[in-house]
Amino acid sequence: MRKGSLSDRSDSPKLPFIDASEERIFQRKQALVKQKQTIEQLESAAKRQFVEDQHDLAYATGTQLLKVAIEAYGMSSVQLISPYVLIGSAALGLEKIPQAEKYLSQAQWILLRHPGCDATFTSLVCRHLGLLYMSQGNYERARKMIADDIYHLTMKYGIDDVRVAMGYYHLGNSFIKEGRLVVAVSLHDRVIQMYLDYFQSDEVAKATEFALNENEEIECDKMLQHIRDAWEDDPDDVKSESFIRLYKCLALLHDRRGNKALMLEYADKAMQVNQSLPTPSAQLVQDLTALINASRS
Repeated sequence: MRKGSLSDRSDSPKLPFIDASEERIFQRKQALVKQKQTIEQLESAAKRQFVEDQHDLAYATGTQLLKVAIEAYGMSSVQLISPYVLIGSAALGLEKIPQAEKYLSQAQWILLRHPGCDATFTSLVCRHLGLLYMSQGNYERARKMIADDIYHLTMKYGIDDVRVAMGYYHLGNSFIKEGRLVVAVSLHDRVIQMYLDYFQSDEVAKATEFALNENEEIECDKMLQHIRDAWEDDPDDVKSESFIRLYKCLALLHDRRGNKALMLEYADKAMQVNQSLPTPSAQLVQDLTALINASRS
């Protein structure tokens, strides 16, 4: 029999059969994995740009994020809520109110299409709609939305959880804008106490339950600095004990962030106010002395 006959070919090894539909599914899964990685990178970058007040960059990055998220998840997925809120918030920071309203309304529309979705998404939309209404001078409507934000996070995490603090902060700001400083001080005092409790809680509990990331620490610093500015500009409505809590909280935050100079500055301020009290707190002096000594070791 001549070389290359049919009988010879029948003995040659066969290539494995690959179903075309299975190959397409595999490729689609691989593409989705890459898209999710891109989404995570863009979302992280946009959030960092936003907290650093780089609103123009956050707006551009958020727009890229939205495009990739739509390709990955479709037009009405709950996964689009965060990109829409990021773009809307950046637009608000740029004082582009119509664009902010457009994107935040889109996030709200998706939320309404998914009743019962995670409370984190619901609170996110409520909070930023509240900030939109506040920028428009509609304080009653703003407070309603921010109260909803607080409600949903409280139901998920608990009434005193530090993740609820930002809602109370914005609620306090709405009263500042109306000149109702006594109410604002009360709400901001609650914000400070939430962070103070968190910073003073057991490290193991923080590690197992919830830990602030770097962006959240920056946001915390911005909130506390804003409260400090407001209180120091008009100290008559603020009790000395509230100033002590604020300065101690700032000292603990900057100790956590490794800024020794600011930690010492705020620890000193707290002790100065403490010494002006009729009955200074010995516990405060003990706590802050221990903090200062630990930073020197």
